[in-house]
Amino acid sequence: TAEEKEREKQKDDVYAHDENFKQTHLWKVTVADEKEARLTGGDFSITTYSLSQDGEKIVAARAPSPLYGDQNLSEIYVMDSLGKNEIRLTANRVEETNLRLSPDKRDVLFIASADQNFEPYFNNSLFLIPVSGRFAQLVLPDFPHAIDAAEWSDDGKSIVLVSNMGVHSELQLLDLATKRVRQLTDGPHAIAPGTRSSKGNRHVFTLSDPTSPGEVYVLDPDHSAPAQVTHVFDYLRRDFNLPRMEKVQWKGADGVIVEGVLTYPLDYEEGKRYPLAVCTHGGPAA
Repeated sequence: TAEEKEREKQKDDVYAHDENFKQTHLWKVTVADEKEARLTGGDFSITTYSLSQDGEKIVAARAPSPLYGDQNLSEIYVMDSLGKNEIRLTANRVEETNLRLSPDKRDVLFIASADQNFEPYFNNSLFLIPVSGRFAQLVLPDFPHAIDAAEWSDDGKSIVLVSNMGVHSELQLLDLATKRVRQLTDGPHAIAPGTRSSKGNRHVFTLSDPTSPGEVYVLDPDHSAPAQVTHVFDYLRRDFNLPRMEKVQWKGADGVIVEGVLTYPLDYEEGKRYPLAVCTHGGPAA
C-alpha cells in the first residue's frame, strides 16, 4: 500500500507482532511476459498449496489468517488452475500440510499430527481424502514412525514417504493396494522432504549426515540405492578434523526408549575418561 511504501521510505520498520497482518493469497505469473494475475481473494490466507501433475488443478489449505495460532484452523480446498470452482474437502481442527493431488486428480494426500478422529497431538500421519467426498482415511494407523513428507508415484499406485525413525530419517515406499511399506534407504543420516519428478518417476531429495549439512541425491524408478548428485561439502571431510558421532539409546523413567546423539571429543582415545556435557531437547512432542 501507499502507506507501507511511505513507511519503508522513512525507514520506519517498527511493527506489532501478530497485528496489522496481510492475508496471503495465490497469484499466477506468466514467465514469458511477467504478467501477474491474482487467483484467490478474501478474508483468509492460503497457507500451503501444490499443483496437479498436469497443472489443471490446485490443492490448497486455507486458514482464517497467516498467524501461527490459526494454523490448526486450516482446511483443504481443490480448485481449477485459475482459482475457480473450489471444493472444500475437510472440516477439522488440525493443520494439514504436504498437500498432493493424485495423478488422476481423484484423491488428495496430506499429513496431519492427528489420529483417525482428528484429535491432535499425535505423530505426523498420512491421510487420503477423495476429491468427491469429505471423509479422510488414516492410511497407516499402526505405522510406528512419524511421516515428515509424502509424494505420489507416477502411476498413483504407491507413495514415497520420508519417515522420522528417531535420530535418523529414511525413505520408505508404500504400496497402496497392500498397505505394505518397504524401506528404501538406511543409514545415520537425515533426509529432507524432496520432490517427485512428474516424468520419469524419480525422487530428488537432500541427505545430511554428521559430516555434511546436505547434498542432493536422486532415487531412480527401480528404487535402488540413491545416487549422489552434488559434492558441495566434500571439503569438510577433507579439510577438517570432525568428531565421531553415533546414536545411543536408553530407557526413560516410564520405560520408553529415548534416543540421543553422542559426539566424541576430537582425537578420542579408547579407554580414556572424558567429562560429559548433556544437552536435553525440550518439549514433549516427537
